[in-house]
Amino acid sequence: MLEVLTALLIAAVLVSLALPAWQSQGYRIERSAALAGLLQASQCQARRSLWTSADPAYPDPTCLPRESPGYRFLAVRTGGPNGPGFEWRAEPQGRQRGDDCGTLVLDHRGRRSVLGTAEQALRCWRGR
Repeated sequence: MLEVLTALLIAAVLVSLALPAWQSQGYRIERSAALAGLLQASQCQARRSLWTSADPAYPDPTCLPRESPGYRFLAVRTGGPNGPGFEWRAEPQGRQRGDDCGTLVLDHRGRRSVLGTAEQALRCWRGR
């Protein structure tokens, strides 16, 4: 009986150590898919603006990627000192809301950011 309790205790300790790393890996996988979706939307927009008479300051909704289990994709119009523009956004959904990167943003000029701090943007867009 003591051996069984010892084995269960060891298993519980191993699970408690492995669970945060497993969750973090899941967040990174979903985030990577969302980043790829934003980059594909940007490329689609560039192709459409190049080959059609579409106004490059307006996002083409047909370029939005399909929603994934972890993210919802949006095209948001923006305005600023440099004139009109837009942002592609990937908002976390479901369990992905636990990821500290939050909403990923790619604007019409190719600038990558998150709705948060610059440090988060560097970390969250790393490798892309």
